[in-house]
Amino acid sequence: MHEAQTFSLSQIDHSRLHGELIERRTRLEAAAARSDADQLAELLDAVDEALNRMEHGDFGICEVCDELIESELLIDDPLTRICLECLSDDQRRALEHDLNLASKIQRRLLPQQEFDAPGWEGYYHYEPHGAVSGDFCDVIRDGEETLILFGDISGKGVSAALLMSHLSAIFRGLSGSGLPLVEIMERANRLFGAAIPVGSFATMVAARLLKDGGVELSNAGHVPPIVQNGRVEQLPPDGVPLGLFCQSAYTSQRLRLAEGDRLVLVTDGIIESTNGRDAEYGLDTLSRIVEFHPNEEPRDLAERLVADAARFRNSRPADDDITLMVVRRTD
Repeated sequence: MHEAQTFSLSQIDHSRLHGELIERRTRLEAAAARSDADQLAELLDAVDEALNRMEHGDFGICEVCDELIESELLIDDPLTRICLECLSDDQRRALEHDLNLASKIQRRLLPQQEFDAPGWEGYYHYEPHGAVSGDFCDVIRDGEETLILFGDISGKGVSAALLMSHLSAIFRGLSGSGLPLVEIMERANRLFGAAIPVGSFATMVAARLLKDGGVELSNAGHVPPIVQNGRVEQLPPDGVPLGLFCQSAYTSQRLRLAEGDRLVLVTDGIIESTNGRDAEYGLDTLSRIVEFHPNEEPRDLAERLVADAARFRNSRPADDDITLMVVRRTD
């Protein structure tokens, strides 16, 4: 077994990949009906072969060495038939080039790491598990209001990163519309759900920050935000993830932060960190550190939280993307 292989075939969502292949076949058939291009026929054959391998139980097995193909490769491209170790030098270089390019593009889509807005300042830590990340964060200024977006796309690798960029474009298109936050969430959900593969979704926290310290927050199935507002509390999600159901309704909650109060947003890569005994780090641990350091700058608190989770893992590499954001009221 390859040492780099960390996922078994049973951990791959075959129903999702099967749905993606069926969707690809439908679109290829429609395109082939309008064209006689040989490449379309070849792609149709490749999709049919992948569906046949699923039916006969040998999907995800490398044709060269008969070992498992890395799950990340299959998630990114269900037509993959060769594992990483069996790629030729030219194929390996091409893959590395594509991943490096995807990483550069994704980082350019991220906001400035240390940012300020009318009445607010913030900082985020962004640490992809691989070359690219399915974690999502954005800071969108709209006059004297600021929209904070923070979430996690299902899946891993390039496919998750592409969905992240698509979701970012949707929210940026809606942010200047003047719509209420819940309506922005509902429209984003419809647009995202209509465009993504079957089985994909995104958890998301959207927070509208007002200059006077007001906060309107909507949570679509994401990790509860931590709020330091006289006391430290966790705000549970009040909606389903984006993309699961196109007609989902969303709600929001309102709060007001005083000078020095903070909002902490985190993806599950930190709270699901495990130590050598398979114990999880957990959101309560994160909340206690926020409570014990009430006056730290956003950058200092964010890096303290990330470092503490790394110590909990005994400095072992994380198993998932890690993104954390701290936002503080300045006046």
